[in-house]
This record gives sequence, structure tokens and C-alpha cells, in this order.
Amino acid sequence: ARLSLRDGRHLNNPQNLLQLATREAWESEQSTRSFGQGLFFGLLGIMVIYNAFLFYAERHVASGMYALLLVTAVLYFAILRNIGPRFIWSEMPELTQLIYPAVGPLLCASALAFVRAYAGLNPKEDRTLRLATFVCLASAPLSAVIDRWGSVALAATQANIIIATSTLILLGSCAAAARRGNRPALVLLLSFVGPAIGVF
Repeated sequence: ARLSLRDGRHLNNPQNLLQLATREAWESEQSTRSFGQGLFFGLLGIMVIYNAFLFYAERHVASGMYALLLVTAVLYFAILRNIGPRFIWSEMPELTQLIYPAVGPLLCASALAFVRAYAGLNPKEDRTLRLATFVCLASAPLSAVIDRWGSVALAATQANIIIATSTLILLGSCAAAARRGNRPALVLLLSFVGPAIGVF
């Protein structure tokens, strides 16, 4: 068998990623992994339905934005871990090639939109986050185009710069609002610290 890669930046030592196992050991490992992944996506699905219901029933904008954020997160993790075909759609590998470069900026855009709806920021902070959201949305299709017909490395670099910058803007806006005594902003700041560490 032969494996070809479009981009080998994360596979400097591909021999370290190959593991040999008996069929029984492989099936046991896959069963454990599937249970954990199914539990994770199931919990996210419940949260999406609950917040979508709140948005529909109460017209609570923040709940709608949070449901959108969770949907984008599900898509992001399904692509990142290559488990979409198992839990979402059997033909997802074909779709992944088109949307993978764009899903990171889209996840940032949905996070920024949720913060704007929930935190109650002042006009200056709100305008900053709105501009960052627009940049994320504009960069998503651009990253996909560059990845498809240009350079994979360039598309990834652009997406990473947008994600890192947007994350810093989000944290900075929440921190500024929290210093003024904005409790929702403080809650969001503490909530986003973990994911932000993962970004960097």
C-alpha cells in the first residue's frame, strides 16, 4: 500500500505514527475510542438542541449564538479527529477537503458572535469584535481557495494568524469588560482561557 500526502508538516517522523496490533487489540481500542467520542459528541448535541430551543422559544440571541458555536465546534472536532464519517456522514472525507482550512476561522467567528451577544460589551469593544468576526468570515473562504488551488502551508498560516489574532482580541475585550465589573465577561474570560491556551 502507498500513502501520499499533500502536506507533511505534521508528519516529520511518520514511522512513529504507525502501530501494529492484532485484530482483537485493534477492535478493543476502537470500541473504547468510539464510546468516548460518542459520549463527547452526544453531550454537545444535547447542548445544541437545548440552546436552540431557548433561542426559538425565548428569542434569546445568546443561546442561538451558543448553539451555532457548538455546531461549529462539532464540525471542527469531527474534521480534526477524522471521525465525521463514523458519526456524521459517510461521505464526509470528500467534504473535509473543501472545508478543513475554513473551519478554524469559522469557529472563531462563531465564538466572537457569541461573546458579543452574551457579554454586554461597551460600544468600542463591540465594534472591535464585530470587525474581528467579519475578518474571520472573510478569511474562511479565502483559506479554502488558497488551500485548494495554491499552497496548503500558506492557507494554514493565514488561518492560524487569523485565529490567534481573534483569540487575543476576544480575551482582551472580555478582560477589559471584566475589569469594569462585567460579570458575564468575567465568566467568558475564564471559560475561554483553556481553549486559548490550546490555540497557542
